[in-house]
This record gives sequence, structure tokens and C-alpha cells, in this order.
Amino acid sequence: MEEIEYTFECKHSECSPLLMMLPHSGRDYKDILNKQSHLPLSTLRKSEDTYLDLLFKTNTLNFNYIKANFPRILVDVNRSPLEIDAKMWKKKHAFTAHLKNSAKVDAGIGVFPKVSFSGQKLYKNRLLFSEARRRFL
Repeated sequence: MEEIEYTFECKHSECSPLLMMLPHSGRDYKDILNKQSHLPLSTLRKSEDTYLDLLFKTNTLNFNYIKANFPRILVDVNRSPLEIDAKMWKKKHAFTAHLKNSAKVDAGIGVFPKVSFSGQKLYKNRLLFSEARRRFL
């Protein structure tokens, strides 16, 4: 099972107390969505903050940054962990009573987006909840 990971980078021995977060610049798809989505990779990639992390590559100000390696279309870490669309999953689960319905969830862009940047449905079918656990843990 593939792991979702964050990268912490500090290239200097004395770093600034400033911490920059780049949660939407991940480009490592590893065929995760290609197996589940009917949309081409070029469409899926439109949800990224493409190459934003490369602006910080030289890091001349010596600040810390955290970047996601995985794409925003897989998991959007800028959402409340309760912003999960209960209608995405094949079976109803006990956790759904605790979920937070929001405008973003209603628009299909909760923690696990179900539409692309252009509004196209990402998945042909509902997903097993084990997929949510795999992405979240």
C-alpha cells in the first residue's frame, strides 16, 4: 500500500522561525487516481498549485517549509477533517453523523475532492471507505 507523506525541508543549520506551508503543490500521482478516475492526468493536474514549491527551492531566506508530495485532488489538507462528503462512499458508515456539511463539500471539494478543478466528476463510481482511510492515514 502506498504511503502519503509530507516533506520537511530545512537546508541550513540555522533556520528562520518562519514556516511556509505548500499543501497544494504535490505532483506525485503514482497512478493512484489513474486507476480510479476516468479523467486524464492533464485535467487532474489543474487542481495543483503547480510548481509553487520550486519558488522556494533556493530558500535564500533560510526559512522552513512543509510541502505535500501528493496532489490536492487526492486529499486537500486545507479542509477540516470533518468536511468529507458522505455520498462519496459505497456504504454508509457510523462516522457520517459527525461530518460537517459545508459549501465546499456541497461543491464537491471537501477533504476528498469528487470533482476536478473544471467541475468534472473524478470517479465513475462511489469509493470504498478503505480508500479514505488509506489516503488519510
